[in-house]
Amino acid sequence: MIVPMKRPLLFAPLLLLAFSAAAEPPPRVVVSIAPIHSLVASVTGDALKPDLLMPPGTTPHSYALRPSEARTLAEAELVIWIGEHLESVLAKPLASLGADARQLELMGAPGVSHLPARRAGIRESREKQADGHGHGYGSEDPHLWLAPANARAFVDATAAMLADVDPERAAVYRANAERTRQRIDALESDIRRRLDPVKPLPYLVFHDAYQHFEHAFELGSVGAIVENPEHPPGARRLATVRQSVRERGVRCVFSEPQFRSSVVDLIMEGGGARHGVLDPVGSELNPGPDLWFELMDELTESLVACLAPSE
Repeated sequence: MIVPMKRPLLFAPLLLLAFSAAAEPPPRVVVSIAPIHSLVASVTGDALKPDLLMPPGTTPHSYALRPSEARTLAEAELVIWIGEHLESVLAKPLASLGADARQLELMGAPGVSHLPARRAGIRESREKQADGHGHGYGSEDPHLWLAPANARAFVDATAAMLADVDPERAAVYRANAERTRQRIDALESDIRRRLDPVKPLPYLVFHDAYQHFEHAFELGSVGAIVENPEHPPGARRLATVRQSVRERGVRCVFSEPQFRSSVVDLIMEGGGARHGVLDPVGSELNPGPDLWFELMDELTESLVACLAPSE
């Protein structure tokens, strides 16, 4: 008679543990704004689908969370955001998250380049910027994602955090991060080539959201109309800016789709500048891993289309 071997049964608990670990669901990841959500989604790939907290087209400076969004935030295991200087509405709810919840504040991520916030109005000349790495966030420009170098730093920080929170899928996150960095590199080279003919040409923006983009590609912005996009400028500033647009030979004045263009229309009235549209957050783009790349491509296309000399 053959007696069945019982030794394999000793390994059954180990096998069950292995299958249990393999079936562990990924963490719930919540990302504040669409451009950052795009980069995070590119890193997560098919491993998990991050939740976008603030819908496209909203202004993170003054956004008010809806009850459903507050619940989404409360249920997060990892929250990724720029920082309090941009999404100030998140500071209080993030401070009250559960002890197990993690946060990644990208403004303080390794390798991120910071630029000081600039006042609205016309600048006397193209300002020399420095790649500061300080952490005085209250006086810094928070639109960090518009610099390809910062986007790469965000990707690295996201992959490292996800690998720590979800080590089972760490190799997937790292491989996706490498592919995303390569894609950023290729787009940066393409943007540099396309913008090269219009780099020195003067233009004016609605509000100073594009400094990181301008600094990365050495563009000729002469200033911004408003300091806070939700507070219209006074009559004196409007008159000063309008006069400077003519004196400086400003070629284009750019509005933003989230805000009424009536102020831009007043600035342009009676002058020879063209009207263009720039969007720093991708308000009209579909959220997902491609949004950041489409956003950067559209910024480039809008600048070239408005600044390039007419045929």
